[in-house]
Amino acid sequence: MARASCRLPHTPAAALAAILGAPAIDLFAEWRKAQIERTWELNRRGEFEPFDRVTASALQKVAPRLEAATRARLCEAWLTVPAYADAEAALRSLGQERCAVLSNGTEAMIRSALSAARLPIATVLSVDRVRVYKPDPRVCALLDALAPKERTLFVSSNGWDAEGCKRDGRTVAFIDRGGAGPALPPDLRVASLSELASRAQ
Repeated sequence: MARASCRLPHTPAAALAAILGAPAIDLFAEWRKAQIERTWELNRRGEFEPFDRVTASALQKVAPRLEAATRARLCEAWLTVPAYADAEAALRSLGQERCAVLSNGTEAMIRSALSAARLPIATVLSVDRVRVYKPDPRVCALLDALAPKERTLFVSSNGWDAEGCKRDGRTVAFIDRGGAGPALPPDLRVASLSELASRAQ
């Protein structure tokens, strides 16, 4: 495969716990659900707003009693979360020039997260370019500027994300980190980025 495209490989819940403690785990699950549902709602309505605004409004919805300053800190935590432990070695194995990030995040959010996680991925594709959110096929089509469709491997640990790209006729790898899997079988199912790197050579 010429290109491997993936969502940002990190887990914000740990970063949020430093601010809220144990309640952050449950909050993150609710916040993430509200965040994704907001993007789908915008798609249905044919509207768009940047992901940083989506993120803030989703937090307001699930935690309206939090102080504004605390909500701001939680939103900022999205920009500095650590990578999964297997991410850096997998990137070295795959070759960073073969990898790209395709994300719902704004380009500034993506680059901030990559910098904080110390992941040297230079190619960043944000949905801001097409003003629509995943799993709309226009988002996957951004990959076509990087490499032919048949030489691109889309990688995600979000089942709905992997399913959306599979429905678009893409070759898909699903990283099973315990969340809901895609309704359509992926071309490759692995337990970690390390396993992906070893099988994608």
